[in-house]
Amino acid sequence: MRKGAALSVAQKLGRNVEGIAALEFALLAPIMIYTICMGFDIGTATLIGRRLTNAADVVAELVSQQTNSSGDPIGTITNSLLMGDFFSVVATFPNVLADAASKGNIPWQNDIQVIASQVEFGPETISPATCVVPTNLATSATPTSPGCSIANVVWSAGFKATQAQYQTGWASTAGSTRQCGAGTLTETKQTTASPGLTTMPKYLYAPGDIIVVDVFYTYRPMFTRWFTGSFTYERSAYIAPRFFTKLTYSAPADTNKGTTTLAIYDDSANTGIYSCVYSGPT
Repeated sequence: MRKGAALSVAQKLGRNVEGIAALEFALLAPIMIYTICMGFDIGTATLIGRRLTNAADVVAELVSQQTNSSGDPIGTITNSLLMGDFFSVVATFPNVLADAASKGNIPWQNDIQVIASQVEFGPETISPATCVVPTNLATSATPTSPGCSIANVVWSAGFKATQAQYQTGWASTAGSTRQCGAGTLTETKQTTASPGLTTMPKYLYAPGDIIVVDVFYTYRPMFTRWFTGSFTYERSAYIAPRFFTKLTYSAPADTNKGTTTLAIYDDSANTGIYSCVYSGPT
């Protein structure tokens, strides 16, 4: 073979190798880019989960040590005070503002659900001596049943669930409140931050009252939404009242839409809060 011909063949082979490399890059580049985007969405989802946990904790802290405008602790809470506590979500979870704006500039309250409740463990007539916390909670996977066997939701208040909120996703999972009444909650061994609106962690069944704050938020991934879809976070925080044994809920002036023992109030025209209050037998 002549030298010129051999050189021509070598040049063609070189060009073919470059073509193969270009083809490999064309095939692998989308996978690499999508993997990077997936990592971004996973990182964002993790950060959102942590921020929502912090948001629930902050609201619970504020409600549990409710103060008046002078900073003095009081044992009564109103919808106006609750709304001020709920607004702390904007500071601890600013993502909700941008997300609400991206959904057609809807109010941020339509993009997240915050529910504050007071749960009383009982029956109330049971004596502390017989209503005790099991001693094997930390060592046993199946702790014995506590003496307090009933959890009563004394009052509960949250943003009213409207049709606009159903469209954002969280209202299909969360209602406006926990269900007020005697024995409306069931025990669960789950000890994570999100047991659900109808359950209460087993280790909390002890004499007294606690404040429970539930936060719901629907996250829509930026790049992997077509694959994973949207999913709703739920975070719950539990804390005992700080300066009082019970926190009395002062009902709004709106007409009671319930009964004498289970009052339901719709204060959406003023504060946007829907609430219930139970005053029946425990």
